[in-house]
Amino acid sequence: MSRDNPQDRSLALREYTERYCDGTLSAEQTAELERSLRDDPSALDAFVLYMEVHSRIAWNARAHAEDEHDRPPAVNEGRGAGGQRRGMAGLPAIDLPVGASVDLPVGAAVELPNQLEPRTPNPEPPFPSLSTTHYPLPTSHFSVDNPAFPYVAATVIMGVMLLVFWAMKVTHHQHIAESPSRSAPSEAMPEMVFVGRITGMVDVKWSDDPRYLPPPDFAHVPLERKYKLDAGLMEITYDTGAKVILQGPCTYEVESTAGGYLSLGKLTAKVEAVEGKGSRSKVQGPRPSLHPSSFILHPSSLFFVRTPTAVVTDLGTEFGVEVDESGITESHVFQGKVEVRLTGGEGEARAIQLGANESARVEPGSGRIDVVRRTAVQPNTFTRQMPKWVPIKLFSTGVGLKEGDEDPHWQIVARSDDPNFQLRPAVVTAAHAYWLMNYPTRAQWISTADGPPDVPDGVTYTFRTTFELAGALPETAVLRGRFIADNHVQAIRLNGKELPVPEHGWGRLGGGIFSDGDAFNLFSEFSARKGFVEGGNTLEIDVHNGIPPETGGNDAMGLRVELSGHVLSSWQSGGRSQTRGKEGTVMNGP
Repeated sequence: MSRDNPQDRSLALREYTERYCDGTLSAEQTAELERSLRDDPSALDAFVLYMEVHSRIAWNARAHAEDEHDRPPAVNEGRGAGGQRRGMAGLPAIDLPVGASVDLPVGAAVELPNQLEPRTPNPEPPFPSLSTTHYPLPTSHFSVDNPAFPYVAATVIMGVMLLVFWAMKVTHHQHIAESPSRSAPSEAMPEMVFVGRITGMVDVKWSDDPRYLPPPDFAHVPLERKYKLDAGLMEITYDTGAKVILQGPCTYEVESTAGGYLSLGKLTAKVEAVEGKGSRSKVQGPRPSLHPSSFILHPSSLFFVRTPTAVVTDLGTEFGVEVDESGITESHVFQGKVEVRLTGGEGEARAIQLGANESARVEPGSGRIDVVRRTAVQPNTFTRQMPKWVPIKLFSTGVGLKEGDEDPHWQIVARSDDPNFQLRPAVVTAAHAYWLMNYPTRAQWISTADGPPDVPDGVTYTFRTTFELAGALPETAVLRGRFIADNHVQAIRLNGKELPVPEHGWGRLGGGIFSDGDAFNLFSEFSARKGFVEGGNTLEIDVHNGIPPETGGNDAMGLRVELSGHVLSSWQSGGRSQTRGKEGTVMNGP
C-alpha cells in the first residue's frame, strides 16, 4: 500500500478500508494495512474515523428493520468468544496500537476507543468530531412515527457527509499547498518554447489514438510536441534552417531547438543555414537548448535525430533515418556526412562517421553498429523533397487558334438526334452579334463550323476535351472552369461522373434585350475536386440548342470554356497510401 505521495497513500488507505468492510481484503493485504496503521499515525486516525462512521451507519440500518425477519444477520454475528466484538462476520480483526480501540455498536469492523486519542499534539481537526455515545439496540418496532427517527436520520446524513469530506481531505489540502496562487505573476507559469513551424502536409492521416490531438495547419512547433502520422508527409522547418520531412506511419517528438526523437518511421533531414544564423558549418550564438534527458552532440553539429538505439548527428548534410517496430535504426547519407553513435555510448569505438551514399544499421541490445554499406540508397526509399503544386495541362476552347481552325484539344463526340454521329473536331467560330467577343490568347467560341452555323433547335451536342495526370497525385487535383453557351449547358461530366452545373440563363430575347441576365456575355463557374484518375482524364460538356418549348427552327449554337487546374506532384515512398483517406489533409493548396 506504500505510495510515493500523500494523495496516493490516502487513496490506497481508503481502498483497503472499503475492501476490509466489504470482506474482500486478503490476508496479505490485511497485514499490509496493519503495518500502515502502526507506522502512520495520521492513517490510523483516518481509519478509526472511517470505521466509526461505518459502524454507525450499520447500526442505524439495523434500527430500521420492522421485525426480526427484516433485520440484518443476527446481532451476535461477527463477535468472538463471549460476545466480544472482533469485527464483522467473516472478516479478520485488525490489531491496532494500544489506545486506538473503542467500543462501537454491533457490526463495527474494528474495536475503537470511547474517546479518539490524538496521535499528534493538538491536531487541528479537519471536520467536527463524532460523538461515540452508544445507543442500545431497539427491542420494539421502529418507524417514522418513533420520536427517535429524526435523530437516526440526522446521524446517517452526517455520516455520509463525513465520508465525502474524508475522501476530499488529502486532495483539498494538497491542492492548497501545491497549486499556484491566482494572483501569482505570469513569470511563474511554464513558458512554451517554439522552435519552428509546420511548413507542409500532404495526404496526412493522423493517428487514430483518441488521446492524440492533431496540430492545426501551419502551426508553430513547440518543444516536447509529439507528431503521430498514420500516413502521408509532414514538413517541419526549424528556426535554425533545418528541414525535417516525416513519412507516415511515423512518431516523432521535438526534443530541442535543433533535433528530436524518432521512435518509429522515416524522416529526411536537410540542414541549411538561414539568413543571419551563420553558415552550414557554424551556428552563431549559444548552443541549442536540449531536453533534460539529452546527450553529448558533436561540437560542429547543426541538427540531430535520436532513436531508441542511436543518435545520428549532422555534420553539415542531408540524411535519412528509419526506425522499424523492433527498434532497428538505419541511417543513410545523401550529401555531406553524419556521425552515428550508440545511445549512451562513449568513446570513438562506439561511434562512426558516414559519408555520401553510405549507410549504417544499429540493432537493439547489440552494443555495436553492425553494418556499413557503401552503396547508393534507392531513390524511392526516402522522400527528400515535399511534393509541389504544379499546373494541370488543360486547354481552353480555341486558345491560340484562328477562326475557322479545328481545335485539336476539343471534339464534338455526340448529337442527340443522330445515334450514328461520328466524332469530329470542334471548329473555332466567329462570335455572334449577341456573344462575348473572342480572345485568342484566353478562349474563343467553338461549334460545328465557322459562322457561327445555324443548327436545329432542340438538339444537344456533347463537347469533349482530355488531359493527363502523369507523375502526380490525382486525389489532390483541383479543376476550375467557367463557360458561356448558346443556348444552355445541360450537363458536365468528369470521367463519366456528373459535376454540379451552376444556374444560368437560356439567352431569351425580349424586345432586342436579353431578359435573363445577358446569358451570352456572362460566365458561369464550375469546379471539380474529386473523380480524377492517374493517366488520361476526360471532361465532357452537353450544350442544348434552342429555348423550350422549341419551335423546330434553326439557330446559332456555340460553347466557350476557360479551364485551369493544379495538382501535387507525386512522391515515392513505400509508406505512401494509394488512396486518400477521409482524414487526409493537404496544405499549401493553390
